[in-house]
Amino acid sequence: MSKMEGKIITKFADAWKLYGTKHDWFNCRKKPVVIKAIQMDSDFKVATKEGLSLSGKAGDYLLQGVKGEVYPCDKEIFEETYNKVK
Repeated sequence: MSKMEGKIITKFADAWKLYGTKHDWFNCRKKPVVIKAIQMDSDFKVATKEGLSLSGKAGDYLLQGVKGEVYPCDKEIFEETYNKVK
């Protein structure tokens, strides 16, 4: 049985406790993949492929991933991690 069976990780610290020392972790960078995004002008909710309901607030972004999945992204996080491309 794995350490993770039946556990839900809600924050990084939970995963750290379950998976051990920092020597087990490695650095990585997301691939430069182009996705679609739109800044929303009102609060919104989206249904994920996993059946979850996620919400965003006015000013946040709605993203469409490479497999058609949709999800909200906080305005500050979006603007810190994404660049607009043509």
